[in-house]
Amino acid sequence: MNVKKDSLDKKIRNYIENLFAGVGPSQQLFDLKEELFINMKEKISDYNSRGMEEEQAFKEAVISMGDLSGLVDDMRKLGQDKARQAIYTTMTARISLAGIIAGCY
Repeated sequence: MNVKKDSLDKKIRNYIENLFAGVGPSQQLFDLKEELFINMKEKISDYNSRGMEEEQAFKEAVISMGDLSGLVDDMRKLGQDKARQAIYTTMTARISLAGIIAGCY
């Protein structure tokens, strides 16, 4: 039973990871993935309790989530914005430091 549960968990995680492939890591992305994982597990469990086979229950859970491409795009933009912000912060710090060093001479 646990092997089956672990296999299903892995299948759900792989689906979600593939969905967000190429999206930069962020706390929001991590939280979203966890929420989607829990949601899918609950849907699959519900479908199973109605007598649906696991493979079909997984497919139905995926379908029931609808088109997530907008959500993926939002997470990708958020990741890019965070990367830009980190670069900007680093550049600003370097420029400030250069100004301080130049001011000392």
